[in-house]
Amino acid sequence: MAVNIPSYTNSIYGKITLKESGVGIPDLLVVIYDLDPNARPEEELGEMSPSGIRTATILGDRIGSVLTSVDGSFRLAYEDSEFRVQNVQEKRPDLFLMVLAPEDAGSSEVKILYKTAFRQNAGRQESYFIRLTTEQLKEAGIPIPETEKENVEDRLNNYKSLLGSRIRLNQGITDIHKEVADVHIEEKKVLRAKLLETLAPSFPIAEGHGILVKEDDNILEKAAEVTSSGIDNANAVLGNNASGVPVNLYLTPEDLQKLQPYFENTTDGIAEIPESEIRPILFRTSSSENIGTLLVNNNPIVKFCMEKSTEETCAMKHVGITAPSAQPS
Repeated sequence: MAVNIPSYTNSIYGKITLKESGVGIPDLLVVIYDLDPNARPEEELGEMSPSGIRTATILGDRIGSVLTSVDGSFRLAYEDSEFRVQNVQEKRPDLFLMVLAPEDAGSSEVKILYKTAFRQNAGRQESYFIRLTTEQLKEAGIPIPETEKENVEDRLNNYKSLLGSRIRLNQGITDIHKEVADVHIEEKKVLRAKLLETLAPSFPIAEGHGILVKEDDNILEKAAEVTSSGIDNANAVLGNNASGVPVNLYLTPEDLQKLQPYFENTTDGIAEIPESEIRPILFRTSSSENIGTLLVNNNPIVKFCMEKSTEETCAMKHVGITAPSAQPS
């Protein structure tokens, strides 16, 4: 099915601007009439009161109306038949244009801002360029359009204000978080002090029973101090006694039988027993069936050379202390 698309043979172009700045004025109503040849609009319309629109309709055909766009421009297209309503013999229209302000709700008043001189036998394309003053717009209650520069400045100021508000908001949030964090830090300090007071030993008392690691002390340095102190104690006990430290051994019948060959081959009352033979006996753990081998509760050499437990070895590894190699007994 063919669609008939109307072909407009006549067009009216125009633009309405603010005289002082050249900025286009949007949303103004442009009304266009075709006046009859015998009409005398300059006499009939006079100073163009609101009733002038009705008078213009009587004097000719209303071709149409259109609103100005954002930049103040407008365009109206029409066919020849639209200006031949009252006079079918008319060849070309006699155009008459009026510019009206927007209508207000609840008011019948029509505010006419401008009317042109009528153009007799207008061509198929006609153009209008109309300039209205700021005073005319103010009297009609129409906002004064801003220039592009003013719009840019307003946008920059709005953006600056928005950015400043965001910065102040972020700073305020940061300050609040800092206050909360400071309160938590102080609470932790108080809790830590109470725990230390409750759990930590008394420094004057503890210092008399060993090496005490205080809050800011280096653990490795304190461990080295303990080792050095142990060596000093061992040396103090040994003195210049080259024969070593006398100890008491508890041997089971099996131990005695195993070591008997060494006891039988002593030199000046001293038996030389290989470490591989004596070590398992010397460091045998005590139990309900075995009261232990070495009865030397206060022997510093044995305490220093005694094998480390799994817990002690793990602790030494974490603090970076290297266990000393075992020395022959």
